[in-house]
Amino acid sequence: MPTVAYHDLIKKFPNAYELTLYSHKRIAQVIKNYFDGLGKHTDKYEDYLNRKLNTKSNLDFHFENELKLEILNAVYIKIKYMLEEESGFSEKQWQEIVKEALLLIYPKYILAEREIVVGTDGRHKKKPDFLLIDASGFVDILEIKKPNDQRLITRTKYRNNFVADRDLSGAIVQIEKYVQSLSRSGKFLEEKIQKLLEHKLSDNIIIKIVNPVGMLLMGRSDNLDKDQWYDLEIIKRQHKNIGV
Repeated sequence: MPTVAYHDLIKKFPNAYELTLYSHKRIAQVIKNYFDGLGKHTDKYEDYLNRKLNTKSNLDFHFENELKLEILNAVYIKIKYMLEEESGFSEKQWQEIVKEALLLIYPKYILAEREIVVGTDGRHKKKPDFLLIDASGFVDILEIKKPNDQRLITRTKYRNNFVADRDLSGAIVQIEKYVQSLSRSGKFLEEKIQKLLEHKLSDNIIIKIVNPVGMLLMGRSDNLDKDQWYDLEIIKRQHKNIGV
């Protein structure tokens, strides 16, 4: 062991004062139901640990935050460029790039797999753009539309309200059917997805379909006024199992 590492290790060992504080805290936790005012011992121990945090740990955490900020800024620049040059991308190209950006923004998802059949509505097979798999194996749905091809909300009011445009209404119904088909397929579909993705998932990840949610990315909001924004937010909140 290097000398520097040894001395750093020694510094981290608890001293007599810390052990005393810890003992008081543990005793207080055992008898707190019988005596009042013992919470102060837990507070004293936690305050001591907070003061003990060394500068290096804080600097390391600061570095991680800076790295995350750089990643998000790179995603922002890429998406901004794509929005400005939207006509230069096919829908499939658009979906692939946005999907990769989304995996960076939502690190809980470890995989996004394209166009897996999740069931049927009795007439047609249901095949969303992507199935999202998180680190615990739970499955959600992602649907991506090219922004300039889709409208979110009407330009004129209906009875003093802006309402969902046909494009948004249709996309919501579409993704609702995907979620319904996914939920209804149960164990059979779990096993099917597991087999399809076994070469992409580690052995400890087991596919689970439990209350899946949908994520819908579509349209542009930069041309909406504050009233349209407000009514769009109401529409979004009406569909809590879909992130629009």
